Amino acid sequence: MVALTAFADGILFGLLLTLMIGPVFFALIQTSIERGFRSGASMAVGIALSDAAYVVVASFGVVLLASSPSFQAWLGVVGGLIMLVFGLINLLKRVAPPQLQPGEAGADNHLRQLIKGFLLNGINPFVFLFWFGIASLKATYALDQKVVFFSGVLLTVLLTDFLKAYTANQLRQWLSPKFMLRMNWLVGVALIAFSIKLFYFAYEAFSL
Repeated sequence: MVALTAFADGILFGLLLTLMIGPVFFALIQTSIERGFRSGASMAVGIALSDAAYVVVASFGVVLLASSPSFQAWLGVVGGLIMLVFGLINLLKRVAPPQLQPGEAGADNHLRQLIKGFLLNGINPFVFLFWFGIASLKATYALDQKVVFFSGVLLTVLLTDFLKAYTANQLRQWLSPKFMLRMNWLVGVALIAFSIKLFYFAYEAFSL
């Protein structure tokens, strides 16, 4: 009964996390539309792996690392640079029609999308602090409760990301090149805006 309660609690936290719209959301939708569901799913797996890595670190109680202004600052700088690069790529790249047979994409493409999802999500200090915040809230949980709780969170996030990728993929056949160009600009501007936010976050952390 306790395990079931912890799992249900994890599902609720996972749903809360999926409602947060950030750079990863825009990138996931764009990838699913341009390259198909499998590519979007690969990115979703990368996102989930970075979340899982943070969960492991948080579960081992590395609180000093999380509270270090210097660490947070450098994480903000690196994350800002990565998002800035991805944002500029989106602004400058040419528009290609959505792939009609995304299943033919090679394993190297899926690996690239997985790494992209891992980086965009993993180098975001706000995601880092979010997971440590959750770990602090559940500090009184026993180890088995933590495993069940975080499993509920991660599974919910992964499944909802799969759903986002599937829905976006279903829409691609009705999208025009003009819409794709606007979407590239929207994603690019969003990523650059988030990179500026991260740089400001790093500036404040360095000032502490």
